[in-house]
Amino acid sequence: MRRDPIRKKIHGFLRWCGAAMRDASLAIGRNRACMRQFLERGAPRVLSRRDGETLAAWLGCGAEPENVRILRARGDSMEPAVHDGDRLPVGTGRKTPATGEMAVLRDGGGLVVKRVESVPRTDPPRLRPTSANPAYPPCTCLADEARMVGTVPWVLRRV
Repeated sequence: MRRDPIRKKIHGFLRWCGAAMRDASLAIGRNRACMRQFLERGAPRVLSRRDGETLAAWLGCGAEPENVRILRARGDSMEPAVHDGDRLPVGTGRKTPATGEMAVLRDGGGLVVKRVESVPRTDPPRLRPTSANPAYPPCTCLADEARMVGTVPWVLRRV
């Protein structure tokens, strides 16, 4: 069976997380073969909304599988939290970051990963995207100008 993009993403996400299809099936309250049947045999044709939300919560990404992108980190601005080459599952469902949350933002030069903080008592509201690496000073931007791609709940790294 030729896998559609959603199945490919879920399968790749499970593999990177080191999660077994059997465990994912049981986590969503189905029989142990459910995820294998869905991913490799195409049955059922569509994962139910409830199953998608439960799977996303179990994996810790807080998003439905179709709203998850996996990006590869480049550079050292977020070290030691994120290393060059790490995989980042990005939940694209929300477009407004919460204070302290790690997010992927689109700036003029491409995509950047930063911790986002609200700047208190500013009018209009401003955000401070901050690198984990102190060699990169924080900056501020208007909240309306922060073009958030999504949030990063955790980092996938080979050991």
